[in-house]
Amino acid sequence: MNQVYGVEASSGLRGYGFSGDIEYQRIHSDLRNATFTGGRYSNGNTDLNKFTINGGYMIIRDKVELAGSYALMTASNFPRNWDSYRVGLNYFVHEYAIRFSTDVTFNVNAYGTDGATETVGRLQAQFAW
Repeated sequence: MNQVYGVEASSGLRGYGFSGDIEYQRIHSDLRNATFTGGRYSNGNTDLNKFTINGGYMIIRDKVELAGSYALMTASNFPRNWDSYRVGLNYFVHEYAIRFSTDVTFNVNAYGTDGATETVGRLQAQFAW
């Protein structure tokens, strides 16, 4: 890569058991080979744009959260927008010090490929200290 730069703007709200976040990212990259076209790149450069909105609600106060998100990503050489939908549950232990989560993600036009779909399930543990 020759150069990469990006910018992000994000905001969030929390209260009364609800959480919400919105985020926009833009990343530009130039390759040393200005003639390369493939993957995300067209003529040696790419612009990635990602918009994400996340939401959650504590269905059991301070213990269990139902969460969901939507993300849209575009890239210079993607023929289609990549849409991603996620839904999951978070279980918190010791006042948010430990989080166990499970979620499923549904990708439409995965990796910018027209008509490609993908479903991904995850189990995760996170520790904060």
